[in-house]
Amino acid sequence: MKVTTETYNLPTYWACALINGDYEGLTLDEEQDLNTFLKEENPGYCVEVSEESYFGRYNGLGCDMSTYTFITN
Repeated sequence: MKVTTETYNLPTYWACALINGDYEGLTLDEEQDLNTFLKEENPGYCVEVSEESYFGRYNGLGCDMSTYTFITN
């Protein structure tokens, strides 16, 4: 079976929630944004987050961003 992955550029502060399911420390708005992303994209299982981050925008707000890799199948 071939493993298929997909990458997304997402807020760095989502890492704990996406990898460990730990939403502690996220504001209600941040949690809602994350849940909306998961519902709309259905990205699969997060297996990697880049070690380096950069300044970017998510939903129009500036924040540190990282590249996340998900297994999609």
